[in-house]
Amino acid sequence: GFTKLRYAIYDGEDGRGYVIFRTKEASPGTVRFDEMYVTSVAARRALLEFGLGFDLCRDLILWGRPADDPIRWMLTDPYSMKSENHDYVWYRLVDLKAALEARRYEMDGTIVIAVIDDQLDQNSGTWRIAVDDGVATVEPSNAAPDLTLPIAVLAALYMGGRRLASIVEPSVVGGDPDSVALLDRLFRTTVVPWTSEEF
Repeated sequence: GFTKLRYAIYDGEDGRGYVIFRTKEASPGTVRFDEMYVTSVAARRALLEFGLGFDLCRDLILWGRPADDPIRWMLTDPYSMKSENHDYVWYRLVDLKAALEARRYEMDGTIVIAVIDDQLDQNSGTWRIAVDDGVATVEPSNAAPDLTLPIAVLAALYMGGRRLASIVEPSVVGGDPDSVALLDRLFRTTVVPWTSEEF
């Protein structure tokens, strides 16, 4: 098994960071970072070098890293890194209007969507989402929808880490490719959502 948790801190003029790590007792060549937070590229590089600097280090396991972690591209051979994706957080939109108006958006635009929610009637129906200066106004609408989608699909898009086109075929959600692209652009975030916490 692994040793008890240990800690390492990087505190430099070019950034700060820390790792919570352990090594494998039966295999000294394995180092596992259970948690790593950094404020700069320099701190990230220093902590990675620390982990790889253990005697006979063969495997450095980075647990709970973001899907778009830049670490891969810091390696001499980016393809030597193997990754696994796990869902840590699932969302259920209980109050569609409040949820969509509570988040910020990185681009402006307007789209009309029809939402299917078999459990919460107040979410079902046609909604007009109008984003201006990063803030959404969401209101019921009598207009023909640009897209029709289940509430679970909308919840998957909500945090900005998923693309509608990668979840379902446009024909499944009842809309044309331009509307799919618009909804994706509205919900996209520059940084992919991430949490290191398990619960």
